[in-house]
Amino acid sequence: MNTEYAQKCEDCECIIRNARESNTHIQLIGGWAIFYRTNYKSVSRTYDFLQRKYADIDIVGKGKEKKKIFETLSRCGYVSDDRFNGLYGDSRLVFRKGSEVIDVFLDKFEMCHTLDLSETLNYFDDAIGLGELLFTKLQIVEINEKDIKDVIRLILYSDLNDKGGRDYSPKEFLMRLCSDDWGVYKTITSNLNKVKEYAKSLPFVNEDLYLLNSKIEEITKSIENSEKSLKWKMRARIGEKVRWYELPEEKKR
Repeated sequence: MNTEYAQKCEDCECIIRNARESNTHIQLIGGWAIFYRTNYKSVSRTYDFLQRKYADIDIVGKGKEKKKIFETLSRCGYVSDDRFNGLYGDSRLVFRKGSEVIDVFLDKFEMCHTLDLSETLNYFDDAIGLGELLFTKLQIVEINEKDIKDVIRLILYSDLNDKGGRDYSPKEFLMRLCSDDWGVYKTITSNLNKVKEYAKSLPFVNEDLYLLNSKIEEITKSIENSEKSLKWKMRARIGEKVRWYELPEEKKR
């Protein structure tokens, strides 16, 4: 592990340790959550072509614990970006330590689609749940190579049926979201197909490519076979005539 990554890992551990000591609900989200799950901790087989550079640390916390989040990050040497936090502090926070930046989501993940993270935040885990983490990548309408690689790593190195002490497995979580919201269904199923197609171009060991495809098919089948909500069925009638997602850059404006 290079020096930069080692320092980021130390910062993550500092944040998580201090959050637990103060009973603050903070979890990793984004690239560093994936790094923790599939690289920082041991896995059965790794592929260099799935490696990528991870930039800033992203975390999510409870909005009602904002003061405790400030205190936790301060104890790890991070300073509030007062200008940003004054403008957007109801939903996002930014902290800095030299060139390092931490982006904090409060309660919700809002990008192309929105996800309420209050349920997963009730668990004292290092990172958001696997189902939630997969959602944050599969909800990207203009998904790119690095995000597809993240999805592949998560699916290949994880048990999609393991509840891990929760009330739902990752597969059940994605199925539940896609069965209730046609827009989410449209984006996630489209991206699962893109991931499967992209994986064909990678030099996997045959058994791992088969495993990856089997897991993707398992997720897709559970989504397609699930009972859809009335809201889903009504939105499905409109289909692609009306845009079913938002673009993050439009939200910034």
